[in-house]
Amino acid sequence: MLIISHRGNLNGPNPDRENSPSYIEEAIKNGLQCEVDLRVIEKKYYLGHDTHQYEVDEQWIRDMQNYLWIHCKNHTALSTLITRFKNNNIEYFFHTNDEYTLTTSNYIWMYPSITEQYDSNTIMAVPERVGFRNRSELPGILGVCTDYPQNWI
Repeated sequence: MLIISHRGNLNGPNPDRENSPSYIEEAIKNGLQCEVDLRVIEKKYYLGHDTHQYEVDEQWIRDMQNYLWIHCKNHTALSTLITRFKNNNIEYFFHTNDEYTLTTSNYIWMYPSITEQYDSNTIMAVPERVGFRNRSELPGILGVCTDYPQNWI
């Protein structure tokens, strides 16, 4: 099962550090992949969930690309990744309120749900929001993106 850190979190939400490059790098050093929120504004790259908080450069994204699952938060981010990272091994996706979306490798990124189906192509985002706490509760799923990755390892 893939265990993906949600915004760099290891043991629960940490709004003061989520999406900061140093926090993401710490999670990666702990052996995790990370979901990050990306905006591109005036050709600059920013991490941050609700707004553009942390500027990063294209090289940082390239250096981290094998560990990132990038949630494009605006059209420009999506368009930029399609253009600038076309032949790279990088996972990204865009969604707002959709129950499902596809990543660049055609994995199903799923909003948390206890009633929807999932399978070996599905990654459930923040499963703890609907009561799932560890891997034994989601047999057969490809992975989870969680604020509590230490509980899933």
